[in-house]
Parts: sequence; C-alpha cells; structure tokens
Amino acid sequence: MRDLTKELFSKKGLAVDFILSVLWFAFFAVTLRENVPSYKEPYVTFFAVSTAGCLTGIFWLSISMFRVVRIDQRLREKE
Repeated sequence: MRDLTKELFSKKGLAVDFILSVLWFAFFAVTLRENVPSYKEPYVTFFAVSTAGCLTGIFWLSISMFRVVRIDQRLREKE
C-alpha cells in the first residue's frame, strides 16, 4: 500500500482551512460580545474571545477531517 499522507494534506488546503478559521473566529468574537453577561468591557472581550477560540478549534478540526475524508474517498474511487 502506498503512502497517502502527501496526497491527503496540501499547503493549499491548509491555507484555505486557516483563512476560513480566521474568518470564523472574527465572526464569533464579534457576535458573542452581545451574549456575555457583564458590563465591564475587559470581561466582555475576554470571554467573547476565549469562547470564539474554542469554537474556532472545533471548526478547524471539523473542516480538516471533512477535507481528509473527502480526498480519501476520491483516491479510493480511482483505485
């Protein structure tokens, strides 16, 4: 069996995942500010950014796994 790791990961795919993750983080960092139950600005910013960071990590894992599974399915169809 051949080594498929080079075919499953590409620099272009990682760049797209990174850009999407940054956009996801920015969207949620702004959106979640309204839902923090505090009136002090540092607390609102801290909790909105930390929650957006967790959500961005989950988003990055899911799009990375989706990309790997999709590419693997295409490679197996060719065989």
